[in-house]
Amino acid sequence: MESISEQEIEVLRSFAIDSAALEVKERIGLGSFSDVHQGMLTGTPVAVKILRNSSQENLMRFKEELLLMKSLRYYLMCEIRIYGLRNGM
Repeated sequence: MESISEQEIEVLRSFAIDSAALEVKERIGLGSFSDVHQGMLTGTPVAVKILRNSSQENLMRFKEELLLMKSLRYYLMCEIRIYGLRNGM
């Protein structure tokens, strides 16, 4: 399995937020490797994706999803602007 390069980690860190500013609310969906919750970030409604575990495979899938979503633009699709890290990644 491909590992995450230092350059990719730096790209992901460039989107990092202060998790203290985030309020996670009820779960609204789930996927194959994460749950999605409603949330509030400094008064703005947001969707919060939480990985079920931080295995190397899940981190790779999350990284690939972030980088793909960052490059896509469509009026019916949400835009990924930020994400939070726990345990420093």
